[in-house]
Amino acid sequence: MRRKKNLILYVLGFFLLILVTCNFLSKTEFYNRFVFEADYKQMEKVANYLCALEDESVYIVKPFWRLATGPREFKDIEDREIKFAVFLLYAKGYDRIGKNSDQTVYFQKWYDGFERYRGYAFSCDGSGDLVIEYLVDQKEMPKPNWYYYHEDYNQWRTTS
Repeated sequence: MRRKKNLILYVLGFFLLILVTCNFLSKTEFYNRFVFEADYKQMEKVANYLCALEDESVYIVKPFWRLATGPREFKDIEDREIKFAVFLLYAKGYDRIGKNSDQTVYFQKWYDGFERYRGYAFSCDGSGDLVIEYLVDQKEMPKPNWYYYHEDYNQWRTTS
């Protein structure tokens, strides 16, 4: 009986700790950091691989695990570790992975509808100048050169 009471107190204390933490951080920021930390190892491998490629802009074609470098130009990913990291990221719900203008690697995770996307991006050159088409917001993540980004065509169109 006493064990049950202690267990209930521990569970209530845990939930209280979560509630207090969520009050200090907004729910989205807390969730984004949690997801980022969970996926960081795979994203880091893929980002380093894509940054090292000579191709300026590429994206990873989902079902074939190949790099699309042009309209009908593809390259195979030879490294099995990279293929597995990409597989894990797509299995975790990432929608698009690619590199823009030889300096930004993006991992698009959420699609809000109406041309609004969110995800994580890595700045290959370390400048923090992300090259994402309809970028409206970016926030630094705990690791160097990593950012949470939000792109929204409608908002970008009205502010540009």
